[in-house]
Amino acid sequence: MSMVNITEVKQKLKEMSLAEVSSYLVELQNIYEANTSEIMNQLTNELKDKKKAERASLPEIQRYLSTLSTLNKEVAMDVSTSLTDVVKQKIQKDPQADVEKYLQRIPWADIDAIPSFSKYAEIALKNRFKTQSLTEIAILFEKAHWVTEDVLLALTHSMEDLLREKMESASLVEIGRFFEKIRWVGTDIVSEIASHTSNILKNRERYRQASLYELGAFFSGLSTASKAFAAEIAHVVKKDLHDAERIRRSSLHEMGTFLAGLASVKEVLALDLLGDVGEALSQKVAETSLQSVAAFLECVWRASENVTLESVSYFRDVLKEQVAATEKTKVEEFCTRLREISSDLANEIC
Repeated sequence: MSMVNITEVKQKLKEMSLAEVSSYLVELQNIYEANTSEIMNQLTNELKDKKKAERASLPEIQRYLSTLSTLNKEVAMDVSTSLTDVVKQKIQKDPQADVEKYLQRIPWADIDAIPSFSKYAEIALKNRFKTQSLTEIAILFEKAHWVTEDVLLALTHSMEDLLREKMESASLVEIGRFFEKIRWVGTDIVSEIASHTSNILKNRERYRQASLYELGAFFSGLSTASKAFAAEIAHVVKKDLHDAERIRRSSLHEMGTFLAGLASVKEVLALDLLGDVGEALSQKVAETSLQSVAAFLECVWRASENVTLESVSYFRDVLKEQVAATEKTKVEEFCTRLREISSDLANEIC
C-alpha cells in the first residue's frame, strides 16, 4: 500500500466525472494490478458519489458499474446498491437512446455484482411507458429481456390496463410493429400480452375502417410474434377483410402489403382474398409501371410463393401486354427483378 497515496487518489476522484473515474480506475489497475482490489476497498465512500452519478448518463453509469465489477465485486455491489435510486430515476426520465444502451449493455457486466435489476426496473420502466408510444415501449421490452425475463413477466402483468389503453389509441400499423419488435422476448411474454389485449384487437370496426396497407402491416407484424394469435384475430375479423370497394380504391403497393400480411398468417387467408382482389389487381397492373409490379411481386413473394404465383394468374395476360408495350431498358430491369423471384415466371412473362 505504500506504493499509492490514498489521500491523493481520493482527491483526484472528487474532481473527476463518473466517466473519468471509470478510466482512472482502469489506469490504476494497469499500474498496481493485483493491489487494485485492495485500493478500491479504501475508496468505497468516494465511489458512492450520488451527485456525480446524477450528472452522468445511463451508459456512463453502466460502464462505471461494469468497471467496478471487474476490479472488486464486493465494492461494485455496495456502490451499485447505493446508486439504485439514481438509476431508477434515470430509467424513468432520461433520453430513450440512453435507456436502450443501458439495458443492452448491462448484461455484459458481471450481473452478480449489480443489485437485483428487478428491484427497481419494473417500477421505473412502467412509469416511463406511461408517456411513451407502443414503438418506444417495444424497443425497451426487447432490450430489457436480455437482462432478465422475470422483470418483463412482472411488468407485463402490472401493465395490463396500460397496454390495452395504448393499443386502443394506436393504429394497426403501430400495433403490428409493436409485436414485430417484441418477437424475441419469449413466448410466455408474447402470450401474456396477447391475452391482455385480445378483446381490444378483436374490435371488428377497426378492420372495416383500416386501409389495405394498415391491415397487411398489422398481420405481418403480429404473425412474426405469434402466428397462432394472428390466426385467432384473422378468424374473428375475416368477413371484415372482404371489402370490394376498399380493394378497388387501393394501390398495387397496398394490395401487395395486404396479401403478404395475410399470407404470413396463413396462405389460405390470402388465397381466399384473391377471389375478391383478382379483378382489381388486373386493372391496377394495367395502370401501373413495371417497377411497381415488380415491387408488388417481391413483397408477396417474401411471404408466400404460392400466393405470388396465384396472384399472377389474375393478371398474366395484362402483364405480358404491358411488357410488350414498354421500352426495352425498363423491361430488362423488370425481368431481372422477376428472375430473382422465379426464373420460370420470368421466362414466361419476358
